[in-house]
Amino acid sequence: MHKKILPFVALALTGFLTPTTHGEEDYQIVAVEETWSFTIGEPDPSKTSPQVSTMMGPFNSARTSHFVFTLNHTNSPSFSPGGMQIQLWNGESLQSYVSGPKTGVLSNTGETVRWTQRLSVNNGTATFEVKSGSSTTWGSFGGQGYLKATVGGVTDFSPLKVVSVAYFALVLA
Repeated sequence: MHKKILPFVALALTGFLTPTTHGEEDYQIVAVEETWSFTIGEPDPSKTSPQVSTMMGPFNSARTSHFVFTLNHTNSPSFSPGGMQIQLWNGESLQSYVSGPKTGVLSNTGETVRWTQRLSVNNGTATFEVKSGSSTTWGSFGGQGYLKATVGGVTDFSPLKVVSVAYFALVLA
């Protein structure tokens, strides 16, 4: 049986906030948070479908350091159905990864998965973290520090340079 992966939605968002001045004080934006949700019509657990990945990075290009968050599958060091994983990439080179402790496969019709992810920069270090999430399959997830990764060398962070993309894929027989 040959499997095809069919991407059906690719949504790209770019940060649109700018530092503002209020009176004589300058405020610098040091983090971007995104809240995501999707509702599954009819999942196919035998095919690990759907598979969801988001990409977020402190620069406006995936050719530099960026983070990938996978849901309902992990693919490092090899593919495994279910669960979630954060990966740190530099261009097309995987630098590190961490898998969360929730390993179930999405299998509930009409299930809604919600989460908030945060990209922050402090003293040249970018931190990506899933702050909070919930679903029927996994219950509460994120916020405990196990879905978190960092990279150094970020010297010119600006919300105008943040790139964020989500990919949803159906796996067809």
